[in-house]
Amino acid sequence: MASDYHIHIENGELSRRYLGLYANAARAAGLDGYGISEHLHNLAEGPALLKRRLPEGLQVRGWDTDEYIGLVKSSGAKAGVEADYIPESENELKDYLLTHDFDYCIGSVHWIGDWTFDWGPEVWAGKNVEGAWRSYFKLAVSAVSTGMFDIFGHPDVIKVFGNKPGPAFSEELRECYKALARAAASTGTCLEVSSAGLRKLCGEMYPDISLLREAKLAGAEISLASDAHFPEHVGYGFERIIAHAKAAGYDRAATFANRKRAMARI
Repeated sequence: MASDYHIHIENGELSRRYLGLYANAARAAGLDGYGISEHLHNLAEGPALLKRRLPEGLQVRGWDTDEYIGLVKSSGAKAGVEADYIPESENELKDYLLTHDFDYCIGSVHWIGDWTFDWGPEVWAGKNVEGAWRSYFKLAVSAVSTGMFDIFGHPDVIKVFGNKPGPAFSEELRECYKALARAAASTGTCLEVSSAGLRKLCGEMYPDISLLREAKLAGAEISLASDAHFPEHVGYGFERIIAHAKAAGYDRAATFANRKRAMARI
């Protein structure tokens, strides 16, 4: 089966024992390969790079980046990071990603200004949904346009709790999709096809099939992911991921090593 490059260990420990649980899960899922891409806020430099007040209750591990990379690679996984795109720290983040020996880097958007829109359904109270989607895709296009990421994770995660704009927004939404697809194609950034949304309130794959089809038309490549936060989620829903990708016309997905991309049939 294809490779899963979006896996987190933040709910456990940075140890050979815990990483071994992920290796066992990847073998059991029949994956050709897998990568650990810990959230940036759990690595030592992360909080300073984010330049945001972290949500109350969010655990911060403070793991040394190079120790993390070394342990992950020694476990047989590719070593990555999921780094939030924060416009104010773009240059600092670029330097950080180039300084360390990552196999790949996932960019993502979880903050719109100081608002962590995916922290819980309650944070959407009183929010303008159309405005939120507009702001999210503006940031997503900016993130992908930097070219600093190998993958852009869960491309329409703004729908995580099922808050969606109405029909009047459909034409503008299509333009948002096209802009993100064009940016991904022009910078060589893969858009991630992820099953994580199936475990969320939205109950959907990331991204929407319309966005995925725009990506295919634009010539953007994809990667595949479960966005696992526990060993038992590794390879979650991969049959559906592959079917979703094929429905948009894809027959291959990216794999990574040393920040170099290779393509494999799915």
